[in-house]
Amino acid sequence: MKNSIILRRLKSIPLGVAFLSIASSFGHSADIPLSMREIGRAAVLNNPSLSTARFTPALAGSSVSKAKAIYDPVLSALIEFKASDSKLAPDSFFTNRSRSWDSNLSLDALMQTGATASAGVSSTWSRDDTGLAATDSVSPAISVSIVQPILRNAGKAMTERGITSADYALKIAESDWYSQMLSTTAQACTQLLTVLKVRESLDSRRASVETAKRLHVENQARVKAGVLAPIDLLDSELGVATREVDLLQAEKAVHDAEDTLRFLLHASDNDAFVSRDPIADPESPFVADNAIGKAFDKRPEMVKARLSIRNEEFNISVAKNQMLPDLSLKGSAGLAGLGSDTGRGISDVAQARYPFGVVGVGLTFPIRNGSARADYQSSRLRAAQSRSGLAGLESSIVLEVNNAIRSIDTRFRQIGVARKGVQVGETRLASFIKRNALGMATTRNVLDAEADLTAAREALTLAKADYQAALVELWRATGELPEREGIEVSVKNISESAWQEIR
Repeated sequence: MKNSIILRRLKSIPLGVAFLSIASSFGHSADIPLSMREIGRAAVLNNPSLSTARFTPALAGSSVSKAKAIYDPVLSALIEFKASDSKLAPDSFFTNRSRSWDSNLSLDALMQTGATASAGVSSTWSRDDTGLAATDSVSPAISVSIVQPILRNAGKAMTERGITSADYALKIAESDWYSQMLSTTAQACTQLLTVLKVRESLDSRRASVETAKRLHVENQARVKAGVLAPIDLLDSELGVATREVDLLQAEKAVHDAEDTLRFLLHASDNDAFVSRDPIADPESPFVADNAIGKAFDKRPEMVKARLSIRNEEFNISVAKNQMLPDLSLKGSAGLAGLGSDTGRGISDVAQARYPFGVVGVGLTFPIRNGSARADYQSSRLRAAQSRSGLAGLESSIVLEVNNAIRSIDTRFRQIGVARKGVQVGETRLASFIKRNALGMATTRNVLDAEADLTAAREALTLAKADYQAALVELWRATGELPEREGIEVSVKNISESAWQEIR
């Protein structure tokens, strides 16, 4: 049951209207909100790699439709004319001219039991003319036949083994797409945090430049008033220049981060990122609730691994069936007629004057059956390999989840330390500004204190961004990221979009 939970969720959650509006707005100048939900949605719909990957489930769906076509009835029709001239005997002067028409219409179908059923109507008209006399005959017939396997290939499971395999392949393709979507969404959300982080850093750098400029203006006034040595202007000028260089670097970092995010979203250069809120500042540590259990339940890799095991176990049953002898029950029945004209032949059939029937048993028994035995052993090995892979995957996921939880705890504590650093930096800067006004501190002291405050603010921004990134990593590791951020996903709609592209 756990194997299919995520697949049911994929098929049951519809794409929202807002989802489609984000996709349609790209390509035109648009404002893209910098929030986890909007960025995650946009990544799902517009990321180039995901757009390519959506064709894989669509192709797998085509294979399922093709496999189900085994039940499509087959209608066959034949009309054939034959003509021959031959001597009646080696020394005869008479020639027998034979002319005939054969017609046949049949309908064949495969049944769920593995039986092949057929119903047909046939008729033969012939004329033999020796030159002395001509003879016409018409022989219509209707018949039904069935061939039912008893051992090998008997039963619905064996009949539909192609459908079952194709259905497993479809579910595995959906899991692969979901896994890629999960990674892409986590990458986009992490890059969003990078954008917010460098934007806040840019704001800090701008404030730093303004502080340095204000201090320089104050120094100019104090030098003019004769209460400050002109040499101090060099310190404030250098402070302004240094911070302006830092501002340029910060602006570059913003442009680089936004370009990377644009690439992930396949957005246009004309699209503008609009920030709604700063990076969240958590007040209490995050408490994980059954994170490993959720990961085992929701991670698409786990779904895929379980599906692979079930598929290989099914292949074992198929391979075991193929080692059985091919024993089939065959039967046919019908009505035939014979007359010198069509009416008499049809009358014989209508009155069931000449019924016929055949019943038989066919047996094919490979002496050693080495090929089927090898397939059976291979299926068992692949199933054991899949079970071993699931055990390894479980260990890997446990490691990922535990690392993510520890990272969240560590980074939450770093926020507290960084917040204290900002408080100390603000107090220290305020103190040096007052002391500088009283001539008890130099310009260099003020600039150093302001630089320390800027670094402390950026450290706090980094700590908050790292904490949010750790949450994203945990939700990726547990498979909860789309659900946590309200990102609606439907593999069915994704596959349909692939079909629409070729229409």
